[in-house]
Amino acid sequence: MLYRIKRGLAGYVSYLAACDMNKAFSEYVLYEPILRILLARGYMVECECECPGIPQPQRGDRKRLDFYAIGPSAAQRQFDLAIEVKWVRQLRPQLDGDIEKLTAVLKAKPKALALLCVFGRKSDLQLPLQTLPLPPNPTYA
Repeated sequence: MLYRIKRGLAGYVSYLAACDMNKAFSEYVLYEPILRILLARGYMVECECECPGIPQPQRGDRKRLDFYAIGPSAAQRQFDLAIEVKWVRQLRPQLDGDIEKLTAVLKAKPKALALLCVFGRKSDLQLPLQTLPLPPNPTYA
């Protein structure tokens, strides 16, 4: 699933760049292709859902997960996916909030697969991978 999302995003952003849409790039541009890919593969998807495992305040902003996707069927049970998306425009992006949410999901739903989708120029992607409670080997498109 990660490979499909990676390929789809690389193609979509390449298309937008060819249309001179670079100034519009943000993580929200990535939501539609991610959603379409997950739905096409049979996942039930909730976008901007309240993050499982994090106590929510009575008022004000709630911690929201960009995507929570439930695998297609019990017969071909795939992992449920918790996905946080970040568009990087600078070295050393602020990922603390995203990592906090994904860590909370893994504690609340240990069978889920947590994915941090960081998109941007490879030269800007100097992430502190050793501190992430996620798989240590990044996948680049």
